[in-house]
Amino acid sequence: MMSKDIEYQILSLIENSDTPLGSNALSAMLKNKGINASAPTIGRILSVLETQGYLTLIGKKGRILSESGKNTLSRMHLKEELENAASDLVNILTRSDSNDIRKLIDLMTARKVLEKEASYLAALNATDSELNTIATYAGILDSVMKESHTKTGLHHVADMGRLFHETIAKASRNEILYAIIHLINQDIAARDYLFILLEKANYSFNTGHMKILNAMKRRNPDEAAAAAAEHLDVVVNALLRLEAKYTAKNYQQADSGI
Repeated sequence: MMSKDIEYQILSLIENSDTPLGSNALSAMLKNKGINASAPTIGRILSVLETQGYLTLIGKKGRILSESGKNTLSRMHLKEELENAASDLVNILTRSDSNDIRKLIDLMTARKVLEKEASYLAALNATDSELNTIATYAGILDSVMKESHTKTGLHHVADMGRLFHETIAKASRNEILYAIIHLINQDIAARDYLFILLEKANYSFNTGHMKILNAMKRRNPDEAAAAAAEHLDVVVNALLRLEAKYTAKNYQQADSGI
């Protein structure tokens, strides 16, 4: 597939035109977009695109998109939209301070939707090898997490949690789900802060993971999805209780003039 450059611009202009376009018209249109390319240069590019099967020459009128060109341009538009959406997500994840409990609540609420679907699909599509890997992480999380209270220990726990959920996402065989979950997990500071907050909220770390795994091992997608939703609900509810506690404390301090 062609890169997003002058060829992409040419194909887009031809797509949006009601009539065939030639090199002179395209050169003028590109100039209006701030792209300087002479008519001879455009002519050579058009010949290449036609040879590649993306364009069809209509006599001396100019060229239109072929079916192959339409399909290719559609995929390029989708790629651009996905890149913009990913950029927007990165901006959302990074525009707030990592130590923001409301950001974490929103993040975990979104993760519930994603990981519920990932667990459903993984129950159908995971290989035995992947299930064994997930079992290893689940065993660590549901047995060691309750003993990890140091900063180093919490970081280790957070990393195990990332591996557990990303392995499930990969086993779902849905590349978009995996990519989004992987992207969300890149905010390491927020991930570590999440576990610090959960510890303050007396969250029971050693629950939920084996339940998700066992449902997947039974190849029961509905049960796996329900277990994942339940697991994330417990996390979100713990954060909501902590947020309410902090809000009440701030109000009390304001009323007392502190």
